[in-house]
Amino acid sequence: VAGGPECRAAKMEVVFAPMLASSAVDSAASGSFEAFSTSEKLPPFIRRLLEVVESELGLWSYHLRVVPWIGDASGHPGGRERQRAEIERVLANDRDGTVRASAAVAGFVVYCVGDPAREREVPVVEDLDSLDAPIRYMDASGNKIEAPGLTLRDVLVLHKEPEGLVRCSLDW
Repeated sequence: VAGGPECRAAKMEVVFAPMLASSAVDSAASGSFEAFSTSEKLPPFIRRLLEVVESELGLWSYHLRVVPWIGDASGHPGGRERQRAEIERVLANDRDGTVRASAAVAGFVVYCVGDPAREREVPVVEDLDSLDAPIRYMDASGNKIEAPGLTLRDVLVLHKEPEGLVRCSLDW
């Protein structure tokens, strides 16, 4: 995991990219997050990413966002303009270009914004492993939230099959 942190007050921002060799061995896992998500490289990358975020950086409240990378090592993050500017500001700390080079091979970065303070408990979602269950959960304020007629499968954008290593869904 290559990463470049920036701290402002209690908030920390970090940009990560998997360190893949640009060889034929890694070609199945490089080029895009979609390709990477179906490779055997995803689980160890996520484990290491969480180890860095939670154990080494000590973040309790954090948000991870997968962002496409456009171009080679001199390229830039994709996504919305404001988001790109935030990531570029953090990448200014990547003096040797390791994160940019890794992002160019992988085709994406993971942008993390977090805080070491525990702000609130994460809402509990019922039946999270059942894709055809209706969306029901209790939010951080204790309110019971239900989305009648909407299932977890309805909000998936990638890997709807049960054997998938990872599922990507719309934020709800």
